[in-house]
Amino acid sequence: GEAAAQAAGIRLPYADALAQVELVLRQTAQNRSSMLQDVERGAPTEVEAISGALLAQGKRYGVPMPVHTRVYALVRRMLAVL
Repeated sequence: GEAAAQAAGIRLPYADALAQVELVLRQTAQNRSSMLQDVERGAPTEVEAISGALLAQGKRYGVPMPVHTRVYALVRRMLAVL
């Protein structure tokens, strides 16, 4: 994601984006994510608006995002069977 942002000319407000992600993950580890809550109640998720948009930017700027692509595909597959 960081590489796609850089390619698009977007400056992230963090010196180390990965460290920021890890910090947020630790701080919210006990939370139930809003997307999980959407899935549990059968509501539409934000997967396209968040992950789909990020992948589109990666593709637009030629930034490979193999891990994000795989996670996105797994989430889409899970939503398709619900």
